[in-house]
Amino acid sequence: MRKICKSCGAEAHPRSNFCGHCGSDLLVPYEPPRSKGRAIGSFFIYLGIWLASQTVMTVAFMIPVAISVFSDRKLMTLDYDRIYNALMSRVSGYLTVISILSSVLFIAVVFLIFSIRQRRRDRLGVFPQKNLFREVGFRKAPIPICAVSLVLGAALNRVVTYIVDVIPWPGFFVDSFNRTYDPLLGGDTSFILVVLSTVIMAPITEELLFRGIACSRFTPAFPNVVAVIASSLIFGIAHGTPIAIIYASAFGVVLACTFLRHRSLYPTMLAHLGFNLTATLLPDFAGSVTLDLAIFSICAAVSVAGIWFVTKKKKETLPEAGGTNETV
Repeated sequence: MRKICKSCGAEAHPRSNFCGHCGSDLLVPYEPPRSKGRAIGSFFIYLGIWLASQTVMTVAFMIPVAISVFSDRKLMTLDYDRIYNALMSRVSGYLTVISILSSVLFIAVVFLIFSIRQRRRDRLGVFPQKNLFREVGFRKAPIPICAVSLVLGAALNRVVTYIVDVIPWPGFFVDSFNRTYDPLLGGDTSFILVVLSTVIMAPITEELLFRGIACSRFTPAFPNVVAVIASSLIFGIAHGTPIAIIYASAFGVVLACTFLRHRSLYPTMLAHLGFNLTATLLPDFAGSVTLDLAIFSICAAVSVAGIWFVTKKKKETLPEAGGTNETV
């Protein structure tokens, strides 16, 4: 195991107790655990926190809605199904707000846990992970990669939308998809709240959980291909409906490969933002067969080129004197 000086940062021999340059004590660098059970357990703890955040916020809104429904005398003489439908219809109006608040709660809890772990790590003299958010991917990424990732997400949305439209899905697949996502993407909900929930908070929260936390836990214990497939499938299943599970899993593979290539959440968040923003602003195609096929072909070509660009291996080059790389 490597040892590093806590004063000058020089690397020392593993058997040394003091730095050969300045004589200071040595620190042991942080290394992620490689236990398979520990990796899986750590991820599912955070997954449970994510689910608990949604549950807490849903219950917080459900209680006053239930009180108002059961206090309505007109509903007291109706059967159970009518009361249930009235309850769900009123709660559905708050789904966007629930989504925003649950995302904020999840991020706050994760930040608190990371802060506590960081203080413990500082007391033990662990180096150089001074900020645990870097462990899950909150680190700089090249500006061209981020820009292409944003365009890639938008192009992939058009490709997915076209494919979903032309496939003859079973009726209950379509019904379940519409019941789940229509309240989140439109209806009577404020457009600002829809954008805040779907375009901003969802990419931050889901990328933190399904790419940052999942991949940073799985890759030390499993091969990269296992980490990509596992995190993508869980990401897809979290979307609930059969149609969403299929395309979200495929999209998750692209996001996971991008994350593992750059070890940064910024490209994946921007790709996710571009995907959701396009879905919010352009839910359907124009309706013309020729025009729709042309748009699909262009977006498919952009998607292929974008995936190659954001996942290609970086050429090993010597840095120029005084040169810097633009990052975000």
